[in-house]
Amino acid sequence: AASAAAGEAKALDSEVTALRRLLDRESASGPQLLDEVRAAPGYEAALGAALGDDLKAARAEGGSGWADLADYEHGNTLPDGAAPLAEHVTAPDLLSRRLARIGLVEARQGDALQAALAPGQRLVSREGDLWRWDGYRLAAADVPSTTALRLQQRNRLDELEAALETARAQAETTQAAQETARAALDTATREEAEARTARRRADEAATQATRALSRAEADRSMLEGRAETLRMAAERRAEDVTAAEAAKAEAEEQRADLGDLDGARAEVERQKGTVSVARAAMLTARGRADEIRREGEARLKRQQELVKEISGWRHRLDTAGKRIADLAGRVEKAEGELKSARTQPDEIAEKRAALARELERAETRRKTAADALAEGETAQRNAEQAERDAERRASE
Repeated sequence: AASAAAGEAKALDSEVTALRRLLDRESASGPQLLDEVRAAPGYEAALGAALGDDLKAARAEGGSGWADLADYEHGNTLPDGAAPLAEHVTAPDLLSRRLARIGLVEARQGDALQAALAPGQRLVSREGDLWRWDGYRLAAADVPSTTALRLQQRNRLDELEAALETARAQAETTQAAQETARAALDTATREEAEARTARRRADEAATQATRALSRAEADRSMLEGRAETLRMAAERRAEDVTAAEAAKAEAEEQRADLGDLDGARAEVERQKGTVSVARAAMLTARGRADEIRREGEARLKRQQELVKEISGWRHRLDTAGKRIADLAGRVEKAEGELKSARTQPDEIAEKRAALARELERAETRRKTAADALAEGETAQRNAEQAERDAERRASE
């Protein structure tokens, strides 16, 4: 709102300044009575038509201009239907004689009322038409009135100055409101920054407390886990001790039931030897089987390679047959071309002889043309010389 009010005031100020400069420039030649006259809005063209350039004259102070004279003693009655223009004009008293004899009518009434005008009277319309007592008429569209334009510019300047005062007051009000709002904004911004800082500190403290709580809970969980592990280990240890004691008792009972231990050991050793011999035989047989399997795979691979080579040779054989047939065709074609070429030297010789004869005839024609050209050039030089001689004789 402050920016808009300031912009409007600035625009009005620029327009007022420009209009003042224009009016001051037009009044630079000296004081004019036009500067003291005001027409109501809408009546500028009527006053301009009634007084015209007469308003550009100054007050008569011992020289040319308007003199202050008393009004006529006899009455001044305007035709019926004509209203005094003076009711819509603010002017010095010295214009009272002139304004009292100017009537305002509608444009369509002027022609009918002109004949009823007394000497010195005239009628005007709001559009700027003029009817004078002596029979003179002037249409508004024929001669634009500069005086009316000056009056309109004066009225416009008054309106702009009033609007400018209002706009300046509005701009000052909105500027004050803007400064108040800016101060409130600065205060709120500062309070917001302080609140953000306090909240950030509180968030950091809460974060640290949360981390401490998490660490404490983790430590608690770890200690609880360790306690549970120790408890389970103690239970397993007690179970292991019980099982070990039971196994010990069972082993002692089995030991008592054992027979000849040395004989059993000898039998075990014998069985171990038998197992060793069988394992060696198994390993030998496995090695032989692996060797046979590798030989079979090598033979199968070689068989596949032979099949591939046979296929390749068959393809080469087919290609060679096609190549032989192609070469036979090319040989036959070459023999035909050779046969045709053997007859070309005679044809070339005949063409060469014909061309030689044509060349001799062309050389003869060239010589004839060269002789004709030389004769023509000689004739041209003679004609040019004759022309120059004729021009010289004509000049003499």
